[in-house]
Amino acid sequence: MSRVIIFMFLLGLVLNIWDASAATSTEQLVTSCEKRTRHVERVNGKMEFVGESLDLFCEAYLISAFELLLSQRAICVKDVTPPPRPEYLASVLTTYLDSNRELMKSPAATVLNEALRRVFVCK
Repeated sequence: MSRVIIFMFLLGLVLNIWDASAATSTEQLVTSCEKRTRHVERVNGKMEFVGESLDLFCEAYLISAFELLLSQRAICVKDVTPPPRPEYLASVLTTYLDSNRELMKSPAATVLNEALRRVFVCK
């Protein structure tokens, strides 16, 4: 339940800054997605590194773009439960950019939309 609340908060945050996101370059989004938050938890009474997650801006941007395209029926998926993980969406973007390096200075929204449409094709 708390993950849903966090997602809704992030979605609202991204939608509130959507105009500003048009100014976000692909290079800025990729840089954000390269950042990781390291998670440490108590394991057997000792604090240990247990994993890492994407930067929150990156995660919110990717999920919001995916959900927006899905709601507009610009992309299609067989089953959205559960939705694709943000790490997978980030890999879709970086894989697309491997063949299209000239797009790094382009608006992130445009490039990400094209990368997602390439993978989640409506048949």
